[in-house]
Amino acid sequence: MWMFFAELKQYWADTVSPVSKQCSVKQLIPSLLFNDSSFPTSTNLKNMSEYDQQNLVEKVESDIQLCKELNEASNNVSKNKAEIDQVIEEVQSLNVELNALRETLKTDGQHLAQVVAMKNEEQEILKRTMSKVKLKLKTNTLVTTNKEENKAGLKNLIQNAKDHLVKLANQWNEVQTPLLEELKTLQSTLTEAEKKLQEEKYKLNAIKTTHAKLIDDLKEKTVMEQNLLQKYHQMGSNSNRSAYTRRILEIIGNIRKQHNEIQKVLKDTRRIQKDINNLTGQVDRSFTLSDELIFRDAKSDEIARKAYKLLASLRDECSLILRAVTELGQTERESRNLYEQIETEKSKEISLKLERVTSDLAQIEKETHTLVNRTEN
Repeated sequence: MWMFFAELKQYWADTVSPVSKQCSVKQLIPSLLFNDSSFPTSTNLKNMSEYDQQNLVEKVESDIQLCKELNEASNNVSKNKAEIDQVIEEVQSLNVELNALRETLKTDGQHLAQVVAMKNEEQEILKRTMSKVKLKLKTNTLVTTNKEENKAGLKNLIQNAKDHLVKLANQWNEVQTPLLEELKTLQSTLTEAEKKLQEEKYKLNAIKTTHAKLIDDLKEKTVMEQNLLQKYHQMGSNSNRSAYTRRILEIIGNIRKQHNEIQKVLKDTRRIQKDINNLTGQVDRSFTLSDELIFRDAKSDEIARKAYKLLASLRDECSLILRAVTELGQTERESRNLYEQIETEKSKEISLKLERVTSDLAQIEKETHTLVNRTEN
């Protein structure tokens, strides 16, 4: 009996699959909650009765039979799996065929829609042709039967249509004229408004330019103010104000004296210029008078002709003398200005500065010569 159980255990170990593959997770978890089955040992078998041993053998044989059935069921499941795979392939092929049929159905539907649209267009064309045919039939019947009455009716219709058109034109003119006048008034007001707007734009541009100029002037004056403030701060607080005021008053007095002298000189120059103008006027008048008197006698008297020529040459010489005098005055004025410039330049001590510069140049030349000699040696 013990050998039988050992063979049974070896059979289970070789043929039966693991527990995790025999059942699902839901069935495996409850099976773990119960105690494991205990196999009888040799001592237990000796103590058991024959009846119990017989029951145990039957139970084991039933378990073996159950295991065989399970193996057959697993084999059947594998066979069924192959059949299921085949069925799945068939279903996929049927799906492909179904998609192809759907595509063909879609194309056929589009073609059907095109055919229906063409049919509708042909029906519309047929309706139009039928209406034209009916109209032609009516006109033929009117022309063939009661020609005079139909002509009179048509003339009346045409005349009524013309009268209606004239009436509509008159009504349109009645409506159009006030609208045109209103349009003209609006255009004139618009042009006036545009002119005013243009003038305002010009004024605005002028204001902008003046504003820009004022801003520039303000900037310049602010810069000047800052410079003056800086100079004022640099002057220091210990400066003697009375000395400055005295100096300013002296400068003002000198300026007044110079102004008075300038005014005297201007008066003298004006008086002299007035005298010169009077003299030139007298000379011109005397020359013109003598020219007229001598010219009258020059037509008949030879001496008067010579006198007229001498008068003309005298006039030219006098004009040359006046021009020379004016040029002499200008040259004297220029020479006086040059003398003044010379005096100012002398006051600047330019000669001393030139001497210093020449001495510095000579010294620099000496140093350069010495440096050149050193480099050559």
